[in-house]
Amino acid sequence: MRCCNPLLYVWAYTHFFAKNHMGKFPDPLRSFPRIPSSRKYAMVWKAEMEGCTENTFTWMCPWFRPSHVLVRCGQFSNLPLMGLRGCIAYSPKLVLRQLGRTQTLPNQEDFDDIFFLYTSGQQSQVDTIREAWKRPLYFGDSELGKPQVTASDDYQKWRNQGEATNMTKMVDQNEQHRIDPLIKKIEILETQI
Repeated sequence: MRCCNPLLYVWAYTHFFAKNHMGKFPDPLRSFPRIPSSRKYAMVWKAEMEGCTENTFTWMCPWFRPSHVLVRCGQFSNLPLMGLRGCIAYSPKLVLRQLGRTQTLPNQEDFDDIFFLYTSGQQSQVDTIREAWKRPLYFGDSELGKPQVTASDDYQKWRNQGEATNMTKMVDQNEQHRIDPLIKKIEILETQI
């Protein structure tokens, strides 16, 4: 979890406070230090996050204009991201609006999950993921439509009905034993904040 905090911080700043910032590089990590900001404490962050609406959020960084979106690789329905300690799935189809496209209603396969910590028994899985990254699949205008930062009517209806929160309950019961310890770790981290 600690490894994600700096990235989450960059993401939050670039999406909440970089509305008019145009970086020298088309890369948020390189342009991030140049975003004008003031030091914020936990209570200020909390108040600002609680007051956010769809209109106060910058869905796409002004310097990020992808022509094609990497949506999957190999036989995986998403992108397995390999880190120093393990692997986790990332599904760009769940964040199309942040990639400058129309956010559409997610499919069940968009929630297919890969998560494991490296052990000696995972080498075949690691090899499969490495091979999959040799076969990336990009979508462009023909698959996603013209760039437009919006949401489809189906997505808006799904989101307003609260089904978005219920989608996370579609986790296979066989996977629940792997999720429960992670939830406990998150709860411990929340008490430390």
